[in-house]
Amino acid sequence: MICKACGNEISAESKFCPLCGAAVSGSSGPRSGQNIGASPVQGLVRPREGRMIAGVCAGLSRAYGWDISMVRVITVLVTIVLPPVGILGYPAAWLLVPGEPLPGTIPARNL
Repeated sequence: MICKACGNEISAESKFCPLCGAAVSGSSGPRSGQNIGASPVQGLVRPREGRMIAGVCAGLSRAYGWDISMVRVITVLVTIVLPPVGILGYPAAWLLVPGEPLPGTIPARNL
């Protein structure tokens, strides 16, 4: 199969393009709690819409196709059970995961 977003050749059983992260036409639609009008995700990024604090949970849920509510619940539970992991992990992810580019801009590609 060929990815419609980037033209990369992908395997038939793939749900997402490994190069650009776009959903393959044969995969299921957005899951519960995800923004239906969102553009295809270019890997792990913090989205500009649908986020509560910094967009780390929203970015994880979009990048991996997880339910955003479950990601948020797990984040809160980890912070309660293992405070150092949650208190240090979320801000670290906030700094390390890039933000979604502004509409109309071309994102830089890591080669």
